[in-house]
Amino acid sequence: MKYSSSELFLTAARVAVGSPDSCHGLLTRLGEDLKEETASATEMVVYGTAIRRKDPLIDLAVAQYSPKSSHVRNCFMRTLGRAPNTLQRSYKTGLRIACLRNERKFVAGVGNPTSYLGKGGVAAVLKVASSDELLALFTNPAIDEELVEALYKRDKPFSDIAVGKWASMLVYCMDNPRLQLCRYTEEKADVGHYRIHKAIWEFVQNAPFNELIAQIVLNTLVRLNPEQVYLPDSIDAALERWGRPRLRKTSRKENTLTGLSRQEELRCVIASLYGKKEGALSDATESSHDIARRCCYYANARLTDRQIRAGYQRDHAAFLLGAVGNVGILLNADKSAVLEQYLRDDWLTHRYLRIRKAVHDDWGSRASDPVTDRLKALKDKRRSQEPRIAGEITDAGHEQRQRQIEEHKPLVSKLATLDRVVRSVAAWLVVALAVFAALIWFK
Repeated sequence: MKYSSSELFLTAARVAVGSPDSCHGLLTRLGEDLKEETASATEMVVYGTAIRRKDPLIDLAVAQYSPKSSHVRNCFMRTLGRAPNTLQRSYKTGLRIACLRNERKFVAGVGNPTSYLGKGGVAAVLKVASSDELLALFTNPAIDEELVEALYKRDKPFSDIAVGKWASMLVYCMDNPRLQLCRYTEEKADVGHYRIHKAIWEFVQNAPFNELIAQIVLNTLVRLNPEQVYLPDSIDAALERWGRPRLRKTSRKENTLTGLSRQEELRCVIASLYGKKEGALSDATESSHDIARRCCYYANARLTDRQIRAGYQRDHAAFLLGAVGNVGILLNADKSAVLEQYLRDDWLTHRYLRIRKAVHDDWGSRASDPVTDRLKALKDKRRSQEPRIAGEITDAGHEQRQRQIEEHKPLVSKLATLDRVVRSVAAWLVVALAVFAALIWFK
């Protein structure tokens, strides 16, 4: 515990009499320092004192940092009802976002926002939430795990939500750290993490078959740690499904990840991620005619130095797509050095560095840095460009969220347009049927 009981009681006293600005600063620092800690009774006193002040600025800090669900619920309820003016409307939106960004471990053990809204409240909020509110929730690592599971399965409360809005939630959830963060310990398995990844596999199998959803599936899968995904017994059906010819073929001008069509690229990612289990894709070899099966082999086989060179010469970026997740390569310095000579300053290198670090962390190894000097220099260059002071970090976090919104806007906009078109067609069909029925009646 970073704070003793006496220090927390002193903080509570300062919050009781301090100015709103100073109280907001105290509560924010306390919340950030104790974000990963289990809440104590004394800490509850601090935030309980703060919420009784009923000050708008103090409420913002309570909403985002209090570990007690009733405090967050109290703040959220203050945002309900019609705002009398634009100023109040902006404040209420900000207070809701603060609640949805709360990353504390609630005493009840249920994630955000189910812990303070209940399942019925969550269903109602999701239907009316703005894109900024959805982004805050679906990028929050403390999100209710059952909610993420239901999102990928499209179970309640998402079964009643329009396709376009559901798809936008999937887009925001791509960047949720909970998809990467496995809290497994020797004493306790991370069942929530396992269920999320099993639901993602079901999403791969059952997602609507159109090019926009295919893009969402692809963008989701390339972010995952290959060592944490659910391992199915067979992936033949999924590869066959996404290989059907009804998706529009992507031209090279559309800048896919590897130069393949989006459809082939998606199949390669599915094969490399989910083909690890023995028998999942029995005919996956380096000489397969199907490039997805070759990618499965590159990702999971014990490749020699010669095979790494030959694989790159044959399939280039598609080979790297599979090989950057090969644990046998990542944990072997000599093989990593051979692979790194083919990497450039692009998204594949970023994926390689991220997966490499995750794999070495999982295996308890400290040697997660690149092997070659060229890639080390590239990584150091990126690291030197990161912000170094608190103010810059805060600004960078805000800019990152804004960048996420801007990056996802085209896809979300397309999905919303698609949903409107579907609804419009359905409405006209209803009208046509009504007219047809009326004509038959009059005859």
